[in-house]
Amino acid sequence: MDKIQVEQLKKKIDQAEIVSFDLYDTLIFRKTRQQQDIFVLTEFYIGSSGFARRREKVQITAARYVRRKYGWPHPNLHEIYKFWSRSDRTALLAEKAERELEECLAVRNHAMN
Repeated sequence: MDKIQVEQLKKKIDQAEIVSFDLYDTLIFRKTRQQQDIFVLTEFYIGSSGFARRREKVQITAARYVRRKYGWPHPNLHEIYKFWSRSDRTALLAEKAERELEECLAVRNHAMN
């Protein structure tokens, strides 16, 4: 964004009653090339071959569900893992590991001061 666009955006924000931002990829960046890299890192971290591929599929299922049920564009992390069997130990380890990796790899988007 150039300076004019930033100033226009700031004016719109000041005039708005409610302003919301998508946390990741807007206010915070990950130190990864793409979002799905977190899934690969989680797979390695928990030692569960095939986890990354399955995690992507579960996210798609969860996204469809929250769009239909609530009208939200994206599920949160806990909503995604709800689609995993709660008796599946991999899911329990993975949710915790993914959350920790997200926190470790998060950096502030300085453009959004």
